[in-house]
Amino acid sequence: PIYYALVVTEEDAFRQRLEIRLPEGSAPDVHVIDLRLHLTRIALDENAAEGANVVVVEWLSMQNPRRAFTRARPRLPGQRFPGTGFGRDVAQLLVLMCRRIRRDGLVVVPERFHLAELYANAGWRAASPHADRDLHDVRAAAARLTFAARAWAVERGFVVDERGAPYVYAPAERILPVSDALADALAPGVFQPPRRYVVDVDGLRESLANDAVEGMDLDDVNV
Repeated sequence: PIYYALVVTEEDAFRQRLEIRLPEGSAPDVHVIDLRLHLTRIALDENAAEGANVVVVEWLSMQNPRRAFTRARPRLPGQRFPGTGFGRDVAQLLVLMCRRIRRDGLVVVPERFHLAELYANAGWRAASPHADRDLHDVRAAAARLTFAARAWAVERGFVVDERGAPYVYAPAERILPVSDALADALAPGVFQPPRRYVVDVDGLRESLANDAVEGMDLDDVNV
């Protein structure tokens, strides 16, 4: 049997860290889940007259160091090991926590484009309509690629605009409202004209052929 250790550290009155760890020496990395949270208040308008009490997810790593990447689950940008598949369960637990401690919602800043896409799919809203527009437009341009291929197309600069300039993902806050007040404050903004992007599929295939990604098959990079 595999034994896991649950370690909770209170760094100060507002910051906590939760780790689920494997025994030392049992895998290349002992962390299965590493979660760091802090409490804060965010402004909801330009004058900061209105605000919301939130839980900020400073860091969340979920990985299975005992597994290898496969074609069904290829490596994504930033990954050292395959994911755990616990994302939805962890999000539900965080929502329950927010309700229990009477927080309005959760805030995260996805480090990479594919993470922003995952959070958006799960109902996390962008604080800025510009971030949502860019996410929608890039996904539309690369909709026929697999999730992993789309992630690497963005990561390696093969999603380009009409001038040929690569799309560069800019990390921005995403918010999962728990209270009705925060949900109302994050109502969709004014529609903005789309930006047209295209995917340089040949360039992406060549890049993956020259610098392979574990689990990625070039036959999956087609449109």
